[in-house]
Amino acid sequence: MAPWTCPECGAPASVGLRVAGVVNVRCETHGTWYAVAPFSFTQQELLSVAPRAPRMNPEARLWFLHAAAKVMLNAPARAFLVIEVQGHPCEYEIIDREPGHELGRQVGCREWDCPHCGNQPLPDEAIAKLRTLGFAPAGPHLNAWRQHLPYVSRDLAILFEQAFLVAYEPPLDFEIALYASTPQDYARLVNELS
Repeated sequence: MAPWTCPECGAPASVGLRVAGVVNVRCETHGTWYAVAPFSFTQQELLSVAPRAPRMNPEARLWFLHAAAKVMLNAPARAFLVIEVQGHPCEYEIIDREPGHELGRQVGCREWDCPHCGNQPLPDEAIAKLRTLGFAPAGPHLNAWRQHLPYVSRDLAILFEQAFLVAYEPPLDFEIALYASTPQDYARLVNELS
């Protein structure tokens, strides 16, 4: 996705966009490093400690989600985007476009045997609230999912926000990071946010 690799093992690292010129560089084995704009794409600029607290104004978050929705409404087949609660990698949403299909959404069930968090099933009340938002129920190794999504970016962004709130009950100022599936999707996301 980007020219960064894990500073520990050299494996390719996922790059997540955050507000205010911060990105996450995450290795599935060794965790997350951080970088602050402007980027020169060298490993020397990676920080092991987050440069700021993971907080986000709710209006800024909705703007961020709106940009993500616009990118995905115009994305080609096989594109996907992971929207993750900063600091909680098991709390995420995925939006994807399968070939020949409309957009689909998933809300992480927190039951994927995470080596860091274990399993933390969504409460029954959260699953019931997701159902009222049109999601099929979550369960062990099965994320809550929904098709037939809004085709207006604003409405899609609001649905992202609502699903996060009912599934995970985060604090009001929770921050998100956006992880794109390909360098092209990453570039489209950067352009939309610029």
